[in-house]
Amino acid sequence: MRPPEEYYCTNCGGTNITVEAHCYWDNVKQDFADFEAAAEGWDNCADCGHDGADFRPITDVKTLAQIAIEREEAREKALVEAKAGLKQKLEPFGIVVSKKEEANEARA
Repeated sequence: MRPPEEYYCTNCGGTNITVEAHCYWDNVKQDFADFEAAAEGWDNCADCGHDGADFRPITDVKTLAQIAIEREEAREKALVEAKAGLKQKLEPFGIVVSKKEEANEARA
């Protein structure tokens, strides 16, 4: 996995960048979907007005910790959802989760 990066202004170093992107309207979700940065689009810094940005590694320890926490929370949520789905699939066959596993889930 690549190290986390941030998109920054090549003029002032700020990270408040607006990027031209393409998307489409999803009638079912009633929201814009599939955002993709325009290959030849513009990148504008809201701090200094400069057009031009690039990626650099994130070195701020607080931001790196926040990224790690969010990734771990997402991983744990996916694991809980997978367990619940498996439990639903097994119940019709008379296979139930043991009381010990249910107790562990209740503590989590």
